[in-house]
Formats: sequence, structure tokens, C-alpha cells
Amino acid sequence: MHVLRRGQNGDALSYGDLFAEAGRVAAGLLSRGVRPGERVALVLPTSVNFARAFFGVLAAGAVAVPLPGPAPFGSSDAYLRRTSAALRRSRVRTVLTAPAMLPLLGPGLSDGAGPVDVLLVREVTEPAAAHIARTASDPAVIQYTSGTSSEPRGVVLSHGNVAAGVEAIAHGTRLTGNDVGCTWLPLFHDMGLIGSFLTPLLHDVDIHLLTPEDYLRSPQDWIRAMGRLGATFTMAPDSGYRYVLRRDAAVPAGLDLSRWRIAVNGAEPVDPKLQDAFVGRFAPAGLSENVFLPAYGLAEATLAVAFPPLGRPAKVLRADRDELNRGRYVPVPSDPGRPCRKLVSVGTPVRRTEVRLTTASGEPAAPGTIGAVEVRGASVTSTGYDHHSEESRRVLLPGGWLATGDLGLQHDGELYIVGRTKEVIIVFGANHWASDIEAVVRDTPDLPVHGILAEQIWNDEGGRLGLVVETTQHDEAFRRATTERIRARVVAELGITPDTIEFVRRGGIARTSSGKALRRPPSSDTRMSSSRA
Repeated sequence: MHVLRRGQNGDALSYGDLFAEAGRVAAGLLSRGVRPGERVALVLPTSVNFARAFFGVLAAGAVAVPLPGPAPFGSSDAYLRRTSAALRRSRVRTVLTAPAMLPLLGPGLSDGAGPVDVLLVREVTEPAAAHIARTASDPAVIQYTSGTSSEPRGVVLSHGNVAAGVEAIAHGTRLTGNDVGCTWLPLFHDMGLIGSFLTPLLHDVDIHLLTPEDYLRSPQDWIRAMGRLGATFTMAPDSGYRYVLRRDAAVPAGLDLSRWRIAVNGAEPVDPKLQDAFVGRFAPAGLSENVFLPAYGLAEATLAVAFPPLGRPAKVLRADRDELNRGRYVPVPSDPGRPCRKLVSVGTPVRRTEVRLTTASGEPAAPGTIGAVEVRGASVTSTGYDHHSEESRRVLLPGGWLATGDLGLQHDGELYIVGRTKEVIIVFGANHWASDIEAVVRDTPDLPVHGILAEQIWNDEGGRLGLVVETTQHDEAFRRATTERIRARVVAELGITPDTIEFVRRGGIARTSSGKALRRPPSSDTRMSSSRA
């Protein structure tokens, strides 16, 4: 594994050395009283020390709990509250961290009963090594979810879950020893940890890791690294690829992306226009027109649930919006002037995984109708959430099935994700999907905004739509003109009118650790700093 700094080579660690050094970390943990099955948190940046610590915890027979570090410009008090809540939930007594984070974490962290031990990785590394054997049913990782509409929860993943999950991803992507991975995703998040880190590592594939900070500073460094290293695969959410297009217009001279064969696109609704624009931008550098692999997954299933076939153009359904809001798919002819919602196929279930769609009564959803997505398989948690029995009972269903909270439909044997159960916005009694509304606003030509959040508002007249718009421009003339443009676009495409449009500074929309917008609870208070639409 290699860690890149500003797109260039930095620290490196062979997998053979990683095995040995993990054993030395394990010996140090065991000598400090860490017991097999105990939770140990990792608050570490993207680094070789993260790998040492992660596998060291596993080698000690303990359970790794990767958690994010503090945001560069975030509130330290808010960060400590969130982190302490996770430590209390998972009964963590030991945290492994880096020197730069020690001043913040050392004096402030608590598990509720008392202070936790905050240790540097080098402090727990001993000359001898230890490797404790565990079984497939023993817990390996507590993967905290992003929590777009609720408090983050720690998913309990067993060694068997993780082994099945990485095998399914490797099989679905046809990963071989000739591949080279390159990613910037944070290692505390499931797509970064399972898909971009553990899957290639456990299949003896070289990986090159940029830090998320370097990616945000210069997303072009990621693309340059893909070309310079001859990287063949990467993973990112839809917004990750969009950020590249937004920040960098020119294709670097001499860039060669001809070896890049897979760009997994997941974690967010897949936008076919974004994929087309990305391929169009980098086609002169040799990027394959079928490089994208639209995927569906979730932390509770150790990431991957469904993949389409490799090397195939994206299958896109043009769905009548009104009928989709009523719960069924009705195709719309290919008429450029006729509004529709485009749904991208995420393919069929990955190896050793099953998917079914059910109605509110638990019956199988009829073909072409929307149903609740439920999954089961070797990579799906059988425990649920760490020390959260009520929430675990809600998602763990009879027969080994798990309720994902997502809604989808099946067409010609393939799965299409429509939205989440908690992102339905009701306007005058009709259902609308928040992600669809946001896409309509975002795709308004030449609209100078950075982020969109659609929210449910309730007042005396019933359900209404509220929009939060991130922008760097805040003069009154801009607000009036932008409000009118957004209103006209939403009315033309969706037939509804936003009740309020709230303008906030760039970064004013709260986001999860993976960059997804946090949805606030439905509000009856429309007295925000907003413009009436």
C-alpha cells in the first residue's frame, strides 16, 4: 500500500510487513489489557499507521471501530460530543490515534463512565508479535453509518461478513493481481474501508491512497495519479466525480487514462448525465466510455449489494414522474421535451446475496412497482447495530432478511433505486422524491449554486416543499433572480412550487462524513432567512 501526498509518492508498506507489524501492535494492546472481542476505536488519518492499527486490533482478537477525525474548520466541541457518543455506544475503552490529534482527543474523550485511554500507534507497538485466531461469526468491525436522516449507528460486521463482502466486490469487478487501485475516500467510511482498502489489500492488489484533504484541495491530483500510476480502478460517490468536473476544466497535457477500467459510482443517486459528462471530459486521455459501474450497497451489507455487468453502457429508464410518485414505473418515450425521471440500473445481486422488493404489508411487490428493498446474504449483518437492540429489531427481519430503508423497482431482472423511505416529500398530498427535486434544481443551466437540499415543510395547509441553496452570492438582486429561476424550473419539470427557498453560505448544508446532505426533521416553521417562492 502507498500513501500519496499532494498526488506524489509518500509512505509505503508491503503486505508482508503489514502482517508482521500488525502482530506487534496486537502484542501491545494485549499487554495493556485489551481483551478479545473488546472494541478499540481508530481515529487516524489516511496513513500506513491506520493499516497497522486496524489489522493490529484484529490480530489482538479485538474489534476495530474506525471513526472520523475532526473536520479542519468544524467545532471541536461538536466533534467531541459525536465521538464520545460513539464511544459510549460501543463501550470503547481504548482509542488509537496520531500525534496531531492527541491534543484534542486526549483531554476530552469519555465513554460515559470515565476517560478512555488515548494512545499513539507507536506507543503500543512491541518487539514481539501476537496473532489471536477468531471465527467467522466473531465481530471484526463496527462500521458507523453516515446517518443522513438519523443519528449514526454502528453496524456489527463479523469476520465472515467482511470476508464475504470483499470477495463479492472482487468477483463483481473481476479484480486480479494486474490491477492497481487509487482512491481518496476516507478509511473510516464503508466505501473507503471495505471497497477501496480491504478488497484490494486482501486480494494482493497494490493500492495508492490520497488523503481526502488533498483531494478536496485539488481533485485533479486524483486524476493525474490515476494516469501516472496506470491505475485500473477506483470508487467514489456521484458527487466525487462531479467535484472534478466543477473544479478543473482542462485535461492535463500528456494524461493517459487508457488503463482505467472501473469507476464504481455508488453511495448516492447515480446521475447518467454526470457520467456522460465525465467520460466526455476525459475521453481525449483514453478513458473508456464504459468505465462507470453504477452500484448499490450499504454498510449493513458490508458495502456491495448489486453490480451491473462490467463494460456495459449504463441502462437508463425514462420514467413518468407522476406515475413513479404513485408507486409504479411507466416508460416515457425518448422525447427531449417531455419531462421524466431517469433511473440508472445498478444491476443484479452480487455473489452470495439476495434482493427482494416488498409492499407495506410484506407481500412481494408486483413487477414494475416500487417496493421496499430487502437484502440477505453472507455479507449482511446478522447482529444489527452495536448495543442498539431497538433499532436492530426494526431492520432485522424473519428469514435473515434486512430492511435497507431504500425503495426500488425491478425491470428486466435488474434493480433500480428510486429513493429512501425517509426522503419522500409530500406536496398537496402527492409524493415527490427529494433526490429528484434536488437533481432538477442542480441541473438548471448556469445556476451559480454549490449544493441543494430539498426538505419537507408542514403548515396549516398541509405538506409543502422547502429548498436550501448553497451559494457564495448573497445580494438581494441575486436572491430574487435565482428564486425565480429555481421556481420556474421546478414548476416546469415537476409541477410543484417551492414554498420557501433559503440561501446559505457555501458549506451551510450539514453533511455526513461521506459528504451526503443531512436532512433536518420536517419543520412547521417557515420563518427562516428565506425567500418566498
